Amino acid sequence: MAVGTEKTTWARQYPPLYPDYLPFYDPLEKIESVGPFEHHDLGLRADPQKANLLRTATAVNDLSPHCGTELVGVQLDELNSAGLNELALMCAERGCLVFRDQKFTNIGFEAQKRIAEHFGPLHKHGWMPHPQNGPAEFVIVYDSKDDLRIRNSWKRKNPVQFHVDQSPEAQPPGATFFCMLESPAGVGGDTGKCSVSEPTSQTDRTANRVLSIDRASLRNTITVFRKRLEGLWAVHSTQKPISRELRDNGNSSVLTQASQLGHASSGDCPSRDWR
Repeated sequence: MAVGTEKTTWARQYPPLYPDYLPFYDPLEKIESVGPFEHHDLGLRADPQKANLLRTATAVNDLSPHCGTELVGVQLDELNSAGLNELALMCAERGCLVFRDQKFTNIGFEAQKRIAEHFGPLHKHGWMPHPQNGPAEFVIVYDSKDDLRIRNSWKRKNPVQFHVDQSPEAQPPGATFFCMLESPAGVGGDTGKCSVSEPTSQTDRTANRVLSIDRASLRNTITVFRKRLEGLWAVHSTQKPISRELRDNGNSSVLTQASQLGHASSGDCPSRDWR
């Protein structure tokens, strides 16, 4: 941040709405992985009717036929243990859940962490920052004229890509809370959601036309592809992300020990009895 009166930075003109959540980088910090643990699928404990989760819901809007649902009128910080179990089940069923106008953003580090811990041990990112006085498990994605790390990390990449978070871990993160604290007006709309297991007809609203898909042919293709994945293993490594962190940030890089691990290419979701 610039100091003095001659130059006024964006941050000085517009103070952050959540200063306690500004990113903190410590190159000397040692991050250790959670390590192996026994995972308990909370969806198996949930009421399939989701009476606790949906008790205050005023609307349930599916964002697409098979992936993504918005729950209106539900406050995450007001859910009891049964409601959080039902949240886990619905997340497994729908893949992505959206909640607007949440009090969750203002309840503080400890209350936020307590809700997240209901779902299991929390992951610590190997090189992303966390709040200086907050939990190391909180990942802060921040971009401004005074902090170009995120911008620099993306400038050499194709903006259209697919990725899986932290898959080289022995037990990669499961349910993840993404919380938008502050955003410029008019941004967004650049993240797509899809289901690779449910072929369907898609409507292109912009062009006002329907793309018809031969369902039988597509289902057969998916079945063959699933069989091809059975028994295969994929090798996941942090070497490239660590190399990019060193390239972009030099001596100020925040790093964890490099890891490489193999995972089965397909897995099971117990609460859905689905692979």
